[in-house]
Amino acid sequence: MLGLLRDWLLDPAALLFLASIAVGLVLVKSSRNSLRKRARLKRSGRKRPLLARKDIVSFRALVILGVWFVMYAIASAPIFVNPQVNFLEKRHVREEPCAASSHVVLLSGGVSSRARSEDQFDRMSHATFVRATEAYKIISEEPDAKLIISGGKLYQVAEAQVIGNYLKSLGVPEERIILEEQSRNTYENALNVALILADEDVQGPVRLVSSAMHMHRAMGSFKLALNGTDMSMCPVSVDFQALPNIQFYGWVPQITALKKFDHLIHEVVALLAYKLKGWI
Repeated sequence: MLGLLRDWLLDPAALLFLASIAVGLVLVKSSRNSLRKRARLKRSGRKRPLLARKDIVSFRALVILGVWFVMYAIASAPIFVNPQVNFLEKRHVREEPCAASSHVVLLSGGVSSRARSEDQFDRMSHATFVRATEAYKIISEEPDAKLIISGGKLYQVAEAQVIGNYLKSLGVPEERIILEEQSRNTYENALNVALILADEDVQGPVRLVSSAMHMHRAMGSFKLALNGTDMSMCPVSVDFQALPNIQFYGWVPQITALKKFDHLIHEVVALLAYKLKGWI
C-alpha cells in the first residue's frame, strides 16, 4: 500500500492535479474574502459596485479552473479514460477465435527511427512486439499458413524487414513469410496487401493481426481494399489497453491513463481523417 501511495504521489499527472486543487482552493478563498468584504460594506451603508473588477477576474479564474479540471480528468483519470478506450477496442472483439486459414496479415505497429539495420529488434515498438508475438503463435500452430508482414520504410529501414528478421530468428521459415515494404499508413497497408493476396491461393478468411485500438480503422481499410473480391478478413485484436476494473483511486489522474488518451486521440483523429478521405 505504501508503494502504491508513493507511486501515486510521484506521478506527474497526479502532482499536476494536486497543484490545480491548491490553486483552486486559493481562488475559492479569495472569492469568499471578496464576498465577505462586500457584505461588510453593504452593512456599513457604503456603496460599492456589485462586482468589482478584482471579483470578476476571480470569478473568471474559477470558471477557467473548473473547465480545466473537467478536461484534465477526462484526459487523464483512469475512471474516465478506460471506458473511452474500451469503447473503441471492443468494436472488433470476437467471442470465438478466427478459423484456421491459409494466410495471416501482420500490420506493423512502428519501429524507432533509430533503427539502422534489419537486425535491431530492440527498436520495435511495444505494439509491434505484441502483434508479432501473436502472429508467431498462429504461424507456429499452423505449419501451412503464410504470413504477410506489412510495414514500409518510413526512415532508414522498412518495418516489415525488421519484423520479418525477428520472426525468422524465432524459427519461422523464410519461405512462409511475405514482406510488404512500401506502405506508409494503414490505407496503403490494405491496398498493397490486397494486391499480394490477389496473386495467392487464399483459403478461408484472412486473419488480420493488429492492436485492438487500431483494429477498427484497419478493418475498414481492408474491407474497402477487398471490395469486389470473395476474400474476407477476420480480426485478431491484441495489445488491449483498457482496464476492466478500476480501483477506488481511479479518479486521480495518472500518466499511464494520459498516454492511453494520447493514443486514443490520435486514433480518433485518424478515423475522422480516413472517413473524410473515403478510405474506410
